[in-house]
Amino acid sequence: MISKWCRAAILVLLCFLPLSLVGCLSDAPEITAEDVDIATVIAWVEEEAFPLETTELVDDTSDLEWLREAVGDARIVGLGDQTNGTKESITLSNRVIDFLLREMEFSVIATTSCSWGHSLTTDRYISEGKGRSRGAREAFVPPFDLSVTILDFLVWARRFKVHQPEVPLHLLGVNPLSPHQSFEWCKNILLGAGCTFPQATLRMIERLEYVYSKMWGDQDEQSKYFAQASELMDKIQELLPDYEDKLSEWERSIIERIPRSLAQLEEYLLIANDESEPNDAGWRQQAFDFYNQCTAENMSWWLNTLGEDAKVIICGHNSEIAKHWAEADVTPLGQRLSESYGKNYVSFGFSAGGGIVYALQREGGDFLGYGPGVVPEPIQDSYESVLCNTSFTDYALDLRSLSPDSDIAIWMNESRPFKVLGDNLHTTHRFLDTAYNTFHTLPRMFDVLLHVQFTRGLDRAY
Repeated sequence: MISKWCRAAILVLLCFLPLSLVGCLSDAPEITAEDVDIATVIAWVEEEAFPLETTELVDDTSDLEWLREAVGDARIVGLGDQTNGTKESITLSNRVIDFLLREMEFSVIATTSCSWGHSLTTDRYISEGKGRSRGAREAFVPPFDLSVTILDFLVWARRFKVHQPEVPLHLLGVNPLSPHQSFEWCKNILLGAGCTFPQATLRMIERLEYVYSKMWGDQDEQSKYFAQASELMDKIQELLPDYEDKLSEWERSIIERIPRSLAQLEEYLLIANDESEPNDAGWRQQAFDFYNQCTAENMSWWLNTLGEDAKVIICGHNSEIAKHWAEADVTPLGQRLSESYGKNYVSFGFSAGGGIVYALQREGGDFLGYGPGVVPEPIQDSYESVLCNTSFTDYALDLRSLSPDSDIAIWMNESRPFKVLGDNLHTTHRFLDTAYNTFHTLPRMFDVLLHVQFTRGLDRAY
């Protein structure tokens, strides 16, 4: 029989045992990403994913119903891609755009692949049916300007407007690279108001395109371009008072914006010309940051001009629409929009496992033109090593569903390799392959990820 003293001693020990266990637990090592079983991360993706029936535009949109909750009341949705040369990033974005226009009262498509000035060509074709689809396609940056996929998208958008005339659909550019195109827009506005342009002014508008084509890499030609553009703006300002009362508020706003668009490109070129060294991540940081500052400014200007009811889908690279990209030490467009609009901005990143990409290729300092390239298979410990190992081929994943303190969140929030499918204007990668497997932290960059298992390169129109 146990004596009362023994029983008392046991009770004392039992009282102190929880405290000792707490002490042991506090000394336990913290779990790191390397400790997490990758199978549990794959299982989480399987559980949380929204499978996509197709990446092509089809009538059945039942597999996109999750968009209602994912987008919510947001006014701006950013749709990313990993390159201009991935067909699925365009066709899948088209599916998402179609749903947002039909089901969630969005009415504006904006893109970083078309300049503010070139919006004349794209918007007049989409919203008014003026001009040709080929001309609207050629307003896009390479290789979109040669792409059948972009042509199909433009024709679809025009048909959408014809069949849903009540939707105030616009397709607008936001990058600052071709401001002279806005003079063509201005000319059409004033011609519509009854203006008779002097022949010398019309010739100046036409010549600016030629001067622009010669100025890249030539600072003397750049000075000539901006001098002629400034002179042309002065001539338009002389004509404007006689016709201003015949213009709509929208048309006046566009003409008033031209000097700012010229100033954006001029400052961008000054920065790009002076910035000789990339940052540690291989990015021309100052030029890229100012470029994104301009696109954010142009996006905000369009929003203000279109009115408080306008809801916008903006298409761009992952590196542009991301809410944050610490590894590249740059400030993306999406970060600026998130800071300005808060929860009114939602970011959709794009991911691909393998396949073909049609992209810019260069060796050393020599540009080799555009061509098809094979997308490498996922490497160990990359995001794709998980994303490509589910039972789904194509799916969406809401990264906001991560439980902050879970092992899966520890793995997902570890900076790790992620594909960038092709070269980029602001990188200094010597070879196409070195643009792959750069470091990202996806949950900090995107709210939602659109993943496809295989990609096809864009088809050339000619």
